[in-house]
Amino acid sequence: MQDFTEAKKQKLDHLQSIITRVEGNTFHIKSLCITIISAAIAFAATNATAATIVLTAAIFVVVIFWSLDANYLRTGRQLRKVYEESAPIDIGLSLSN
Repeated sequence: MQDFTEAKKQKLDHLQSIITRVEGNTFHIKSLCITIISAAIAFAATNATAATIVLTAAIFVVVIFWSLDANYLRTGRQLRKVYEESAPIDIGLSLSN
């Protein structure tokens, strides 16, 4: 019985570390997107001839990073659902009398 609870605890710890990593990735994706877009806007402001090309590429970058972020958020939600199903909260209360 002890091995089963230890194995379940290890599985939950592993799931929690994966969830944390995925949430960290979504933060890095957003910060990288902001950095790239800021650089593109600054470059477009200094170079008027290439402004439309740079801003079009920036819009393309936003769409790509938006889809990556949506994928990470969906994966994180799915993993949290698996975690919640694997670790039901037992607070010792019963709904039936």
